Amino acid sequence: MAKKVKKMVQEPLIVSGIVAAMIVSLIILIISWPFGGSMPLQPEKIEVRGGTQVASVTIVDPNDTAAASVIDSMDATPTSAARENSMDARDAGENVKFKIDRFQKLAVQPLKFNIFDDAGAELTPNYLGNINGDKVQFYLVHADFKLFDHIIPTYSGGVWNVRANMPRSGTYYAYTLIDPVKGDPIIYKSKLVVRNESDPDAAQADVTANLTAFFSGATARLEIKEFGTYIGFLYEMNKDGRPLNIVPYLNAVGTMTLLKHGDPGFIKTFKADGASEETIGKVSFSMGNPDAGKYTALLDVKSGKTVYSFAHTFDIGS
Repeated sequence: MAKKVKKMVQEPLIVSGIVAAMIVSLIILIISWPFGGSMPLQPEKIEVRGGTQVASVTIVDPNDTAAASVIDSMDATPTSAARENSMDARDAGENVKFKIDRFQKLAVQPLKFNIFDDAGAELTPNYLGNINGDKVQFYLVHADFKLFDHIIPTYSGGVWNVRANMPRSGTYYAYTLIDPVKGDPIIYKSKLVVRNESDPDAAQADVTANLTAFFSGATARLEIKEFGTYIGFLYEMNKDGRPLNIVPYLNAVGTMTLLKHGDPGFIKTFKADGASEETIGKVSFSMGNPDAGKYTALLDVKSGKTVYSFAHTFDIGS
């Protein structure tokens, strides 16, 4: 009986000794930890959303620093929409060289071009970072703002290639958006002509009726709101009587490109605000107040396997 009692007494002592040793080890670990005496916490993943899916979307003030984290277009990274949005297009000059820039056929044209830096070195894919998910973003806009094309070029055969629909005569402005490995993002503007240049006094696109545009059976209703120091663009998209369920495209819920009539050097690009409710077909964008004038906004969104492109023309400040 004595041996049994002794064994029962020894076991708690052993356990107590182990616990004491563990406590001492933990204290030593905490004291010696290199992060100010406290153990670091795992970062918490925070998803900023508009809360529940409702019929309205909040347009966020880009000047509100507290809300800046939910505005993709105000991100300060080199390839962000904010950096792209901060500049106008620069005349391409020798930086973008098309193999052919004058055409006679009214058709889809196979455009081929090379891109160079200011020192004359060619910018192949290896010398370009991604901008909105691709090496190059390419826009083609007729001078009357009635024809638009947004194309992702491919690089093969030593040139950048796009197939652009140019079914009418006149002047087309080609915008090439890049983010060189050496340097900042930049937009180059080139001029392409089919048969004859457009008459500067020719009629341009009218304001979009009811600010409702149509594409591939879908509709996009645009609402423009002025908030003192900034302006908001709210889109509501539907198809077959139901909200258009939007999926990410070009590294964003949606992208908007803003062009100004009478000023071919003006082009701004944006990513949708974090307050957008893409599952119910609502996306929004915001920017500082633009100058008065007539503008056209090009919206690109994706639903299922289809990319929808909507164009809205409107007046601001008039």
